Amino acid sequence: MKPISRRTATAFFATAPLALATPAHAATHTVTIRRNKFKPAKITIKPGDTVTWKNEDGLEHTATARDKSWSTKSLSGGASGSIRFAEKGTFKYFCKWHPGMKGTVSVT
Repeated sequence: MKPISRRTATAFFATAPLALATPAHAATHTVTIRRNKFKPAKITIKPGDTVTWKNEDGLEHTATARDKSWSTKSLSGGASGSIRFAEKGTFKYFCKWHPGMKGTVSVT
């Protein structure tokens, strides 16, 4: 086994906290919009993950946070929009065109 240099060891230990603080593999989760419903309506993800809403309806829809802190653009049929969730929490959302359409993203 070959010894490592002081320079290599210093570089490794200097970046190790960053590697530990960053999720190794952030995931993307899909919520389908069909028949004026979010499917699934409730989704649980990890910090750093992304949710993509895919509109398979003939009407325009959005996924808009109840507190209006985030929103996809208006999604026409076949379009999709994504939001990355960095913080833990429960995020309720709705469609701004159809307020009866509701969903929840839980980040744990």
